[in-house]
Amino acid sequence: MKYIVEGHFSAALCRDFSEPIGKAELKIYDLGESVDERLHLLNLDRCQEPLEKKAILRKEEFLVGNGTTDTQGKYRIELHYTYQGGALAIDLCISNIPGQKNTPQKSVQFVVQKMTPIWRKKEEGSYYIWNYRLPFDFWSQLRISFDAWMICGYLKSKDDRKLPLKGVKVLAFDADWIKDDFLGEALTDETGAFRIDYNGKDFKRTFLSPLINVETPFRVIPGPGVYFKAQNSQGAYILEESRSLGNQDGRKNIPHCFYVDLYINSEKAESLGAKKSLGEN
Repeated sequence: MKYIVEGHFSAALCRDFSEPIGKAELKIYDLGESVDERLHLLNLDRCQEPLEKKAILRKEEFLVGNGTTDTQGKYRIELHYTYQGGALAIDLCISNIPGQKNTPQKSVQFVVQKMTPIWRKKEEGSYYIWNYRLPFDFWSQLRISFDAWMICGYLKSKDDRKLPLKGVKVLAFDADWIKDDFLGEALTDETGAFRIDYNGKDFKRTFLSPLINVETPFRVIPGPGVYFKAQNSQGAYILEESRSLGNQDGRKNIPHCFYVDLYINSEKAESLGAKKSLGEN
């Protein structure tokens, strides 16, 4: 009988933002009948903690399935014929963070969770659907180890703070003591949401860059001090924050995953076709 596990992996970001975990390797291990004996061997006492190479090699004999998530985080894995039902353990192996600008030569494998499938029989075999979202605390630490920084948020009307503004280019800058660094840009979607990905080198530049950058271990890098601008489709600025905001509390030394709400006045919002949402019938 075929046993097939399928589902979706994602990770929590700031506020209501999340991201699919695409192009990640999945490994499924058989806990067997002697579950208690294999809990330690399969590192289930170290869930969501990076594993050492020797620990990964020790578990290979219990591997009954592996595969890769697609760009949307979806996966489908047919288990090995030796599997006859029972509890499973699933690991993820990450070698790239979604939206990551640099491509470090590293890979991190960790235990996601133990699961006891309830199989649903179909003509072609037995299926189990398992979706999972990695928690923010763990995922943000993993992003730190990959030097993956991200700003997300919404652009809305200042008067009607629920009004989303679509198709606006948001630009992020680091208020630096020598020269302000451009971190990146993104267009807002139909909900007014935007996301800007960058890495440490984007704001560690010096006047000698790219020959010399300020190199600091990822976990102790002070974050940038950010301020924002926004442009309409014609390239005109509809938002120009003062660079001094980047030195104020809430904007200086921001974390790897940073959330912000940006607002523009009603007149400029109306120029983007937002009249009805601003109160017109």
